[in-house]
Amino acid sequence: MKLAFKRFIPIIIYGIPIPGRNNPYISYPTSSKVLFKFEDAPEKFKLKLYVNEEFKDIIQGEIKRFLQALEETLDFKVEGSFTVKVDKPITPLSTIASILSGFKYVMESLGYPLTLYEYIEVCRRALKFKIQHQGMFETLLATTELNRGVIYRLGEGYIELPKIPNFKVFYKYCLNVKAEYLGSLNPLLNAIVALSGRLVIEAANSIRESNEEMLELLHRMEEHIAKILYNINSECNDKIVDEPYGTLFITITPKPTDYQEVDIGV
Repeated sequence: MKLAFKRFIPIIIYGIPIPGRNNPYISYPTSSKVLFKFEDAPEKFKLKLYVNEEFKDIIQGEIKRFLQALEETLDFKVEGSFTVKVDKPITPLSTIASILSGFKYVMESLGYPLTLYEYIEVCRRALKFKIQHQGMFETLLATTELNRGVIYRLGEGYIELPKIPNFKVFYKYCLNVKAEYLGSLNPLLNAIVALSGRLVIEAANSIRESNEEMLELLHRMEEHIAKILYNINSECNDKIVDEPYGTLFITITPKPTDYQEVDIGV
């Protein structure tokens, strides 16, 4: 059996990861994609991964952990060759989510279908993220799998969202650059967490209502909330998103050449 297919790489556009807290996120697929080729054969599994060298070791390591968990948890072993070409990786976490969505499709094609939530449970056993990053990962995985925008909260599941016409974001990713978390020193942390979660819900409502003005306002509010919670040695005025492997800077305002532009919900 031979397969050739693709997945669109998602990005978190609303939601701030807060250590030890479980707030919702909104994610959408982007125009960036991952191309897959799989050939089933009675031989040891071979992965050919074409991605920028900066992310390659991280992604290969997480895939290896996932395959080990797949065999230990489900007694399922992938055999054959799997070629993965990443167009524009955005972040390691979003790329890993897209690649693992591809593995799910391969499993289904080999006669081992899993629901999204069953698959998420396997991923939880393999990828040991902190709670705030686990919620991010599952949001990204759901987005890639459905190829739709979603609002998602760990333990509560997802709700699909409509497309956002003409919505672009500008981002840059700094590998191994971690922002300093300031929330534990803030006596108003619980109020900030509640505000952050409520903001994501309001963003989902604004998406349904096609209220672009409110979406822009909410995104700017998130930029300020992120600066209350995180400090980083940068003059950047954009939203700071802490990720497992580095820091994502994201804005809806056109930026200089060190930022990349990506279309949302294509």
